[in-house]
Amino acid sequence: MLHYWEIIVSTILIVDDRADNLLMLRILLESQGYTVVEAINGKEALDTAFGMHTKPVLVISDILMPVMDGFAFCHAWLSNTELQSIPFVFYTASYTEDKDIEFGHTLGACRFFIKPLDRTILLKEIKNVLDENHEHITTQSNHPSSSNTDFYKDYNQRLILKLEDKLVQVEKQNQELVSKELVLHETRIALELRIAEREKVENALRESETRLRTIFNNTLDAIITYNAKGIIESFNKAAELSFGYKAKEIIGKNIESLVAETHWKKINIHMSPSIANITTKKTNRLYEMEARRKDDTLFPVEFGVSASWCGNAYIFTAIIRDITQRKQSEAEIYHMAYHDSLTGLVNRNEFERRSTLALQSAKQRNVTHVLMYLDLDQFKIINDTCGHDAGDELLRQLATQLSAKFRDRDTLARLGGDEFGILLENCLTEHAQKIAVSLLKCIKLFRFVWKKKTFSVGASIGLATINPNSQSVNEVMSAADMACYTAKDLGRNRIHVYSESDSDLLQRQNEMQWISRINDALENKRFLIYQQPIVALNDNGEHIQYCELLIRMLDPNGKIVPTGAFIPAAERYNLMSTLDRYIISHAFFHLKSLNIGTNHKYFSKYFINLSGTSLNEDAFFSFVQQQLELSRLPPELICFEITETAAITNLNKALNFIKKVKSMGCSFALDDFGTGLSSFSYLKALPVDYLKIDGGFVCNMLDDSTDCAIVEAINQVGHATGKKTIAESVESAEIKQKLQSLGIDFAQGFEIQEPKLFLNIHHQTLPNLALS
Repeated sequence: MLHYWEIIVSTILIVDDRADNLLMLRILLESQGYTVVEAINGKEALDTAFGMHTKPVLVISDILMPVMDGFAFCHAWLSNTELQSIPFVFYTASYTEDKDIEFGHTLGACRFFIKPLDRTILLKEIKNVLDENHEHITTQSNHPSSSNTDFYKDYNQRLILKLEDKLVQVEKQNQELVSKELVLHETRIALELRIAEREKVENALRESETRLRTIFNNTLDAIITYNAKGIIESFNKAAELSFGYKAKEIIGKNIESLVAETHWKKINIHMSPSIANITTKKTNRLYEMEARRKDDTLFPVEFGVSASWCGNAYIFTAIIRDITQRKQSEAEIYHMAYHDSLTGLVNRNEFERRSTLALQSAKQRNVTHVLMYLDLDQFKIINDTCGHDAGDELLRQLATQLSAKFRDRDTLARLGGDEFGILLENCLTEHAQKIAVSLLKCIKLFRFVWKKKTFSVGASIGLATINPNSQSVNEVMSAADMACYTAKDLGRNRIHVYSESDSDLLQRQNEMQWISRINDALENKRFLIYQQPIVALNDNGEHIQYCELLIRMLDPNGKIVPTGAFIPAAERYNLMSTLDRYIISHAFFHLKSLNIGTNHKYFSKYFINLSGTSLNEDAFFSFVQQQLELSRLPPELICFEITETAAITNLNKALNFIKKVKSMGCSFALDDFGTGLSSFSYLKALPVDYLKIDGGFVCNMLDDSTDCAIVEAINQVGHATGKKTIAESVESAEIKQKLQSLGIDFAQGFEIQEPKLFLNIHHQTLPNLALS
């Protein structure tokens, strides 16, 4: 028949003649899931170990004990072939001298702990001993390094010294014991000492019990003990606070009354207080479940239970921690991960996840859903005039208004900025269009009041269907996005439904594809800068030569992409400023590396094109200024040029930018001059240095007298206002000769020289330049 302790695999044998020491060690070890077997001296421990079917994994022993002390016990234990593989640890306060510790290690003890030792350190060291023993159990034993002869020689010497001391004391005592009264007196004293020692032990036990009771009642976790039938036997203060019962109300009732019924049934197979579960090692586990308070409300807890053998029965200890606050925090984190913090609506990630599920259902069940993109019109005006706080408040109010327009199964999401996404499940396009109309009406009637000012906004909506033929969510979202922007292009405050045959959408789709290609080229530095000379036609022997820097893009296969293919898309989608910054930073750095200031083989001025978008950005001038400072280029080396149309579009900002650039020492040119409707009317107001005559007039001037007259007039007006003239698109010697006869200052075109490579950006590494 097996003893109960043999059922538990992780058994630790503790040996001490003091009951309080045994109790404290038992509580500490059982709290970690170990099973504890006790003995009060070395002989009893050996008898106990030999009687166990499954041996302990560790022995922890005191030294000073009756019958057989710790040293003798250690030697006997580690000399036995059946026991010597089990690690032996001393835990004592009696022997604290270095020679005693050394002797203990000589016997084969793997650790020597001096009482008292911090419980955390003790548990950690016990785990280390077990881990070390597990790793070396097949290659190394813990048997003592000395032979029996050595042990008894050393051990006997120690006993002889102690006995000799004792004999001297006895002889001295015998000399003093001259009478029977003295013997009786000493006997009485000895009895009193034993009584005092017993009282000391009893007091220590009472103090230990008081400390344990204090710990039990003051811990923050609920601790409940119950028997094998589930009957509660103890209930601490934390349990009273958590469950609402007083201890006297609940002791004697079943533990199941404190757990939600569905949860108890689900995990009962693991936590049922039965010997069967103990033998299959299903205890010492943690579960998240719902507990039941006295008022029948449920709350989340972490439930852990362990079993201990006490006397002739098992006692179960449940440690229950209220995790309501943790669950609330997890719920908040989950909500933050899938919802927009400003409006509380679903965010882009969650919207895409739901759209993916909708696509799956469309394919599996052959149903149709509708995805909408809604973009607000005039929202930027509110942000610019009232600040972002006003814009945020408008979005919050509008989100509340729009949410009321949908079914529970539909999804309204904020995708970013003033863009919203809408997923209408199991909805036909015709019905979705009606819903979109109602949304536009709702937004049109909405009035936003901020600091006594009233604002109204509009919206553009794009629709795309999710059907069994849809390829991906990205494709559907892109289609809805394009439809939305097409609605904006067609006049705003309207709805546009995506159709593969829609010419407007096809054009936008083509442009959007170019945006992706431009961004890819920027990221992978697939841009080239070409140079085309600008030569003086009447230089009086000075041989002045300028050049214009021209951008070219490479496709992934290394082929040059025509400028006219990607520039319109870049202008439409506000990428020109990014391209301008990109070219300026690389060109400036490359020019600096050429040491142009000391090398006369290079051009004396470099013309760089700017877009109207860049001139309208308040921060763009600071960027140019910063790049000049970082590259340390002479500013007179650079001439910026802008098209006449871009300058007219925002004349005030163009004037401001030109003045600032010229104040740094750079010059400025007006490109494509003559194409505007009122070119000459504002020419005096623009403080530019050069007029570049549009090539459309130059290339036809020999065959078209009107074009020739326009070129001549531009040259005369330019000179009259103190500006130099540059003729573009000079394709033949005859045109060059005619331009010379008209007094044009400079010429540029294939007759002069075709554009040649100036810089391959892909092979250039910039220093840490700020490009934004």
